[in-house]
Amino acid sequence: MNARFFEPMLCLAVPKLPEGPEWQLELKLEGYRGIGIKSNGCAHLASHNGKNFSERFATITRALDRLPGETVIDGEIVAVNENGMPSFNLLQNGAGAEHTILLYALDLLILGGTDLRSRPLEQRRALLRELVPKIGDPIRHSETIDVPAARTTHHR
Repeated sequence: MNARFFEPMLCLAVPKLPEGPEWQLELKLEGYRGIGIKSNGCAHLASHNGKNFSERFATITRALDRLPGETVIDGEIVAVNENGMPSFNLLQNGAGAEHTILLYALDLLILGGTDLRSRPLEQRRALLRELVPKIGDPIRHSETIDVPAARTTHHR
């Protein structure tokens, strides 16, 4: 596998949230979409449109170096303040050391050279759930929310 760009699956606006067992809900984290790649012994972090984020978010890139070789994860780069609350403003402006930059892993696209994109999301996320603790901070697993869509609210 050569280090190449992987386009993430982006959010799609819908008039009503879908419901049923085939749907999974996650928190909207208000960050930058990031694709983490470990290929040919080197880690790389890219934005959703292929911009190099490796140096800008060096702590995440160093953590991605702990991925197995030839592995690609899709995630959300998020800044959290001293209270652990996500803040897009902190992420955008890079204000000081009073916050932490994390990568919440959303999907596992390739693992050890095996392309997983044709497998069901449940299988990919199960493998991701096992992988993330082995990598450690600042990589976190984005958990799904087990509530009916009708009970969720959107605040902005």
